[in-house]
Amino acid sequence: MLSSDGAGARTALLAGALFAALFFSAGVQMAYLPVWFAARGLSETEIAIVLALPIAVRIFSTPAISFHADRTGQRTRVMHFLAIGALGAVVLLAVAEGFWAILGVMLLHASLWTAVMPLSEAFAMQGVRMHGLDYGRMRLWGSLAFIAAGLVGGWLLGQFGAGSVMPMLISAAVLLLLVTTVLVRTDKKGAADDPGDADGLSTDVSSAPNAGASTPGAVASPISGLSEAFHLLSRPAVLLLFLSSGLGQASHAVYYAFGTLHWQSAGIPAALIGVLWGIGVAAEVVLFAVSRRVIARVGALVLLIVGVSAGLLRWPLMAADLPFAALVAIQLLHGATFGATHLAAMHLIADMAGDRLSATAQGVHNTLAAGLFMAGSIMVAGLLYRAFDGAAYLGMAVVSAVALIFAVLLARTLSVASADGAAQPHSAGEGG
Repeated sequence: MLSSDGAGARTALLAGALFAALFFSAGVQMAYLPVWFAARGLSETEIAIVLALPIAVRIFSTPAISFHADRTGQRTRVMHFLAIGALGAVVLLAVAEGFWAILGVMLLHASLWTAVMPLSEAFAMQGVRMHGLDYGRMRLWGSLAFIAAGLVGGWLLGQFGAGSVMPMLISAAVLLLLVTTVLVRTDKKGAADDPGDADGLSTDVSSAPNAGASTPGAVASPISGLSEAFHLLSRPAVLLLFLSSGLGQASHAVYYAFGTLHWQSAGIPAALIGVLWGIGVAAEVVLFAVSRRVIARVGALVLLIVGVSAGLLRWPLMAADLPFAALVAIQLLHGATFGATHLAAMHLIADMAGDRLSATAQGVHNTLAAGLFMAGSIMVAGLLYRAFDGAAYLGMAVVSAVALIFAVLLARTLSVASADGAAQPHSAGEGG
């Protein structure tokens, strides 16, 4: 059986590999999958439909699958089955012909692949709670893989054309399957060696008797039912966190959808646009690398407020016609608007949900932040950009302002709950 340190090191390695596989695939899908669709003969309208409808599917599938993983306590096995299905879906996509076949496979892929992300986040945060790991240093491998996808994918596309896209996606899916296979085998080995040892790597939380314990080394048990999840998700603090974090991420809609077009219209060369995107991701990587010290010094709640507040500075500056050097400095704020907001949300969700409902809470948060809120914000962004061009970024500043309001309300809610808890130490109330 692994020692506690050995188990922690393996958890960190596997979590990093999970994030790398997921975000390499995400980078390829975002940047190059539309090129592959076009090469398969899909029109612009059909490509838009194929990209948009999977978002609707994940709104329902991701929370349901995440809840099932918590309900059964089989998070690792659920991830493994999802990885098998995702690989199969990518292989089917490679041979799919025509709009309807491609759309059907993309819907299948979305229902499986996107659900792995919240389970991976829950796995990483369980490592933080059990082994004192640094979440940011695990998550940064996802950001680095995203950068690599852009660089490697661009080179391969230039050398071999659209036919290089599917091999990249299949490779990422194979890596994801390999990592989840190791997870399942490690869990089985840990259970065989000592099923009661809480220092093991197991994320199949059904083997642990200490349900919901928050002390280091404790592994959660399966949750009792839907009412337990609803009780958590209906708490004011949880709702405020989801609203603040989700809107903070949704404020990036103009940047994600029209950032390149806006820079092109400003006369910035394509190579320098690539540099700007890289600087933004590099800024979040730096924050992730020092995240433990940042969280220890300022706390997750302050970091959330800083993250959403940064949008009030970044987006108005993006609306102005500024020289390239100024844009470089502005791009560093991505470490705050995305990185700080995401990092804070992961820690706050882990604190509020604990181990028992971690995957469920992560699934709902992922659905809101990357699904409903982002999809709605992108729709609004399209209307704003068509009407106002770069001034559309001012609309994203408004979204950041609303996110800040919810963050301040969250701070007040947690403060009141903390005061009530201190005044009534024996109360069985739920707190924040």
